[in-house]
Amino acid sequence: MGPVPDAYRIAAPIYDAATLLWSGGAIWRSRACQVGYMQPGERALYVGCGRGRAAVRAAQKGVEVLGIDRSPAMLARARSQAQRMDAQVRWVAGDAAEWQPETPFDHVCANHFFNVFEESRMRWFRERLWSWVAPGGWLHVADFRPLHGSRWQRWAQRAHHWIPLSGCRAFTGNARHGIYDHDAWLPPGARVSTQDHRVYGWGPAWYRSWHLQKHA
Repeated sequence: MGPVPDAYRIAAPIYDAATLLWSGGAIWRSRACQVGYMQPGERALYVGCGRGRAAVRAAQKGVEVLGIDRSPAMLARARSQAQRMDAQVRWVAGDAAEWQPETPFDHVCANHFFNVFEESRMRWFRERLWSWVAPGGWLHVADFRPLHGSRWQRWAQRAHHWIPLSGCRAFTGNARHGIYDHDAWLPPGARVSTQDHRVYGWGPAWYRSWHLQKHA
């Protein structure tokens, strides 16, 4: 059996530019804010790290970072970016469904990672990543904000979610689904804070960051 085709080889060159144009930087802000919870010397895992921009930002702060992704094209760009920024990041080519860390992390970051999967698989991954968080550590999730507002606002929000999701499905085979409500999921003993991010900084707040701290 030959190597598995890289479904992200087409998306990798344009991913950052596409997310910037579509969200007006809200997707990046939903990820970048996680670094504010990190301290130098702590250990952070970026699951589905993609082009690695957020992982590199954490490494520049002095965090010990590991990024895992199953796409060779994405990891190649992540490695190149880390080298340009003189950031020390350990990159792992692999599937997070099969990979297992040796020890828990102070921070586990899932940035628009859950949005790749259909709901039952997403729930399975969410519990899996939570189990990788050390006591007192954090699970950081960046994703689309749960539906809110009037009927027309909710319709517009669904369209804003559906269009890129359909594009991702065409290019990568990702699942097509509604907007997941991570607010409804609260692990036992977790302390949760959230931050909302507006499209282009002034538009609707359609992106959210969740920060879930595990009981020490």
